Amino acid sequence: MTNQEEFLTRLQREILTEQPEQTKQLKKGIAAKNKRVAELDRLLKKLYENYALEKIPEERFDALSAEYESEQTQLEKAVLDEQRQLDEIQSGEDKIERFMALVERYRDCTEYSDEALRQFVEKVIVHETVKDEDGERSREIEVYLNFIGKFDIPVQPVELSPKEQKRQEALKKRRIHQRNKRAQARQERMNAQLKNESPI
Repeated sequence: MTNQEEFLTRLQREILTEQPEQTKQLKKGIAAKNKRVAELDRLLKKLYENYALEKIPEERFDALSAEYESEQTQLEKAVLDEQRQLDEIQSGEDKIERFMALVERYRDCTEYSDEALRQFVEKVIVHETVKDEDGERSREIEVYLNFIGKFDIPVQPVELSPKEQKRQEALKKRRIHQRNKRAQARQERMNAQLKNESPI
């Protein structure tokens, strides 16, 4: 299996995995809401007939018709929203095809221009810098691709050679030492400042 086939398989799995259950729930919700809209239509007609035949007072007619019409409007808006979600889910295959066509178009490029990157990247979200317990800073960056949205690339742990492991440990110790020296220098400056400010 080629890298492209593996990538396509993973993309389909991640984008289309939840589709069957979501599609089922949305279709069920749309059907239930449409059924209630039809019921409300019948109730409104019957209510109007009763009002026209003077079987119910005008105040009661006004209150019930306003209630039914309000519910009907809310249901129709909900149906439109759920239908939009359903259409979006069902266009998942199309999105994958469009993205893969883009990949194919730029597959043999050796240099990527800004325009090529804009073709692929929808948006980039850069989160605040955070420190871990060792004082190491890190920052999460989310990349959203056109057509497929956020796509996490699996990160495989890198096996370091013993020499590289020693180098990394030495770097870490050096950073900790430098951080401690800066903290000590800050403390000494603060102590000196306090000493200068204290009355004699």
